[in-house]
Amino acid sequence: MNKSKIPRDIPEISDQRLKELSARIRPVFFGSEIRKEKLKVFLKDYATKRGLTTSQAICLAMDISRKQLYVEEFDPRRKVNDADTRKQNLRFLEGSDLDLVPTDIANSLALLRYVRTYHLVSVGCSFAPSTAEVLAQIPKDLETVADAFRTGVAIINAGDGTMSCLTEFYADCIRSPDYMRMRPQPPINLRT
Repeated sequence: MNKSKIPRDIPEISDQRLKELSARIRPVFFGSEIRKEKLKVFLKDYATKRGLTTSQAICLAMDISRKQLYVEEFDPRRKVNDADTRKQNLRFLEGSDLDLVPTDIANSLALLRYVRTYHLVSVGCSFAPSTAEVLAQIPKDLETVADAFRTGVAIINAGDGTMSCLTEFYADCIRSPDYMRMRPQPPINLRT
């Protein structure tokens, strides 16, 4: 049998280990990936809680699509598009179809490393990684310093029932001062 046709093994992760890692390492999304009505509610609450002036709030609203945001927790084993498989939208291209609720702006993230991760193809061959798939593949040296991750960079269909992408792992500069010992590495070649 041709080895290239055998699906890659995505490591299993226990519920206990997943709970430990997902409590600390959370996915981040750009503001452009979140429904506009959810962003409006978030921005209003954010500005009120922090006592922003009207001009500060307007500047934040104009720039929110480029900011990374933490969102309310969801089931880490759920693939992002499981709720409505009829749409079969890619998470990072059709974020307006997701019901993500922003909770905070991830202002102090520093990129640690790009890591190639593999994800099972969802219904309709769409890319819909779960948090569990990402955290099952996190390198040991990042487990203690990573605070956030983002998938969907440079997606390639591996042709064996999986998709490969670069996952960005971040450290929160304020929460994890040890991130300085981890030097950012250049992107890896997905073809090797």
